[in-house]
Amino acid sequence: MENLSLYRKYRPLKFDDVIGQEHITKTLKNQIKNGKINHSYLFCGSRGIGKTTVARIFAKAINCTNSNDGEPCLNCEVCKILSSENIDVVEIDAASNNRVDEIRELREKVKFPPINTKKKVYIIDEVHMLSDSAFNALLKTLEEPPKDVVFILATTEPQKLPATILSRCVRFDFKLLSIDELCALLKKVFADAGIKSDDASIKLIADVAQGSARDLLSIADMCASFCANDLTYEKTLEVLGAIDKNILIDFNDGIISSNITSVFDIYNNLVTNGKSVSLIIKEMLSFYRDVTIIKSCANAEKMLALPKNIFDKMKNIASKFSNEKIVTMLDGLSTLEINIKNTLNANLLFEAFLIRQTLAKEEKDEAVPQAKSDNENLDSLDKKGEENFARVFGKLLTELKTRGYMALYGVLSEITTGRIENGFLIGYLSDEVSDKLLEKEENKNIINSIINNVLSEGLKFKTQVKEKSVKNEFSALEALLGDKFKVE
Repeated sequence: MENLSLYRKYRPLKFDDVIGQEHITKTLKNQIKNGKINHSYLFCGSRGIGKTTVARIFAKAINCTNSNDGEPCLNCEVCKILSSENIDVVEIDAASNNRVDEIRELREKVKFPPINTKKKVYIIDEVHMLSDSAFNALLKTLEEPPKDVVFILATTEPQKLPATILSRCVRFDFKLLSIDELCALLKKVFADAGIKSDDASIKLIADVAQGSARDLLSIADMCASFCANDLTYEKTLEVLGAIDKNILIDFNDGIISSNITSVFDIYNNLVTNGKSVSLIIKEMLSFYRDVTIIKSCANAEKMLALPKNIFDKMKNIASKFSNEKIVTMLDGLSTLEINIKNTLNANLLFEAFLIRQTLAKEEKDEAVPQAKSDNENLDSLDKKGEENFARVFGKLLTELKTRGYMALYGVLSEITTGRIENGFLIGYLSDEVSDKLLEKEENKNIINSIINNVLSEGLKFKTQVKEKSVKNEFSALEALLGDKFKVE
């Protein structure tokens, strides 16, 4: 006996069985009840959320001889015929049948009336894969097909379709399913299939599915096989290759407590166990999203559906994070997620980020106490001119490199000395060309934005060419000493 995968076994057979697409199924049912069937439809949306399934149900419903409330009865002769492959309902994969010759062949077949049904239905999946000439060949037929033919086009990328095709179709946009919808579906499937599970493992699978019902059931099938139909949170973590929340809690506790040794021990263990930098970043972003919910929502425990012991630990660590720190981490991780795609050494970028975030608390402790006013704060910065310059400027260079501003990073790397004075971060340059480059408005805006929005230092940046600085100092002596001192 054939062993069907969960997503095939529990594929909806009626409109009412479809999860999360009521705005579409209700409209289609009303069209069937009122006998107002359009000749061409466009189903858009992400993978695994019901486009092809709804198209098949619709094909049955418009041909069913005993339809009730727009639903196919599944028992009449036509419904039974259409439950298997039939020449009156044709499914075409445009990814592998995208040439103009194949569309011309379709145009010839469209002319023949249906044999077993009232209407012949053509379902063209991934229609955006058709070639330009194939689209042109389809146009006329799509606009004025025979009265007993219905076209249903399905695509994950509607923006790739020509406007001429879009204008000839009634468009429906399928939405991704919510976590609650996915969890409810999985509980129902597990109950029917006799698979044991806990709420935490169901929530974890729903998170990984990212809104796709098909992905949800495929992942659940894999987990059920691994766990011998008895899913637990720990076993589900293992089979999915996800990072245990307890490890993430310890990891971020090390960051917030400035324990660089603990942070790097945990990080090295994760890498040794095969966790990629991109996975760690993804898991950390999810972690901070949960931390934000815990800090902000009264019903966080119900929303997150984590095991009680893990939720209590998360709640404890959430109390240690300020809102500013969470925003900084989310911003930095999001930037890293983009930048690591364009670098050959993702580990180095992430390690620099960890060092910067872990030691951030120590750097704040070294800075002057919170002043009563901005002026007092800037005055205090001035008193430690060179020391504070090295601190702030080092953070600025790191941030520029992390964010991918390599041209600016290269120019500023020439600066080795400078000072903080009158609210300005002043760096000494030896090259007037570099000085002019940094004076450009767009470059100044980038640097000042990082200093103020990311580093929160309340400073403005400017450069001073070193030779000019030396000459100005000699000029001051000349003015003071008069004829006794001359600068050539």
